[in-house]
Amino acid sequence: MIYYLLLALIIEFIICYYIFDKDLFSPSAILCEVFILSTLACIYNIDNWGVNLHKETFNVIVFGNLVFILTAIFVHFIFNFSFKKKNICNVENESDLKFIKITDFKIVVILAIYITFAAIYIFSNLSIIKSLSSGVGSAAMNIYRRELVEGMVKLPGWLAKLNVILNIGVFVLIYVFINNTIIDYKNKKNYIILFSILIYLFSSIFTAQRTTILLAFIYTLFVVYELLNRKYKLTSKINGKYIFKGFIVILLFFSLFALTRGLFGRVDKRTPIDNITYYIGNSIESLDLFIVNPIRPKQYGEELFRQFRLTLSKYGICEPSTMDNIHLEFRKDAKGNSAGNVYTAYRNYLHDFD
Repeated sequence: MIYYLLLALIIEFIICYYIFDKDLFSPSAILCEVFILSTLACIYNIDNWGVNLHKETFNVIVFGNLVFILTAIFVHFIFNFSFKKKNICNVENESDLKFIKITDFKIVVILAIYITFAAIYIFSNLSIIKSLSSGVGSAAMNIYRRELVEGMVKLPGWLAKLNVILNIGVFVLIYVFINNTIIDYKNKKNYIILFSILIYLFSSIFTAQRTTILLAFIYTLFVVYELLNRKYKLTSKINGKYIFKGFIVILLFFSLFALTRGLFGRVDKRTPIDNITYYIGNSIESLDLFIVNPIRPKQYGEELFRQFRLTLSKYGICEPSTMDNIHLEFRKDAKGNSAGNVYTAYRNYLHDFD
C-alpha cells in the first residue's frame, strides 16, 4: 500500500506543478513534496521498521491532500480571474526586488539584542543541564531533552516568551538578508544581519532540539527560490538548476544534521543516513500507528485548541486543558523501535474530531 501512496502523491504533485505555473513552492506543491520525501524515507526503512501501511492511512493522506489542493486551485483561479478583470496583472516592475534599508542604529540594536539574548539563553539552559547531570555532553543533553519532553523542567516564562518573539524575528531577518544579498552582496550590513541569525540558531542548540535550525533551513530554501524567481521571472528555467543545486545543499545539510545529532542529546547507534531517514520518514509510520490504534480525546478540540484552553482557563473562561504538556505521545513500531513523538499532519484533526 505504501507504494500506491507514493504513486498517488507523485500524481498529485504533477497536477499541482502544472496548475500552479510550475511553482515548486506553491502551498500545494510543498504539501506533496513533503509527503513524497517522507514516504520515500519510510520505504527505505520498510524492513527495519516493519512498515505495513494500512488502507485507512492511505485514504487519510491522499484525500486529505486532495481537499487542500482543490481548495487551493479554487482560490488560485478566483484570484487570477479577479486580477485580470481589474487589469492589474501588467503593472511594470511589480515583481522587482528592492533593497530593504535598515539604519546603522537599528542594525546595532538588533545585533545587541540577539547577542544579549543568546548569552542569557545559553546560560539558563546550561544551568538546568548542570543541575540534572554532572556534565554538559551528549548524555547530559539527552537527560535534559527527556526532562523537557516530560515537562519536568522549564525555562523562566519571560525568557520563553522572548524566545518566541526573537524566533519570529529571525525569519524576518533571513528574508531581509537573502533579499539584500541578491541585490548587493557586497554590502557589509548584510553580514551583520547574518551574524544575528547565526548567534540565535547557535543558542537553540542548548535546548537539545533541532527543530529551529531545521525550519530555518527549509524557510531559507523557500525564500531563495521565491526571490530568484521574482528577480528573473523564469520559473520553468530556474527549476532545473535550482533542483540540482538545492538537492546538493539539502544533502550536505542533512549529512551535517545527522553527524551532529550527539550535540542535541541523540545518543544511539544509527548511521547518519538511518538517522536522516528516520527523522524524515517516521511521520508516515507514526500516523499509521495512530490511525490503527487511536487515542480518544477527553475534551472537545483537546489537541488543536490546547493553547487556547491553557490561556482561557487562567481566567476561568473554560475548564483547564487535559494536556499540560505540548508533547503528544511516543510509540514503538512493529520491530520495537521508537516511533517518536506523533506530530504528523492530520493527527490532531483525527484525534479531536474523528
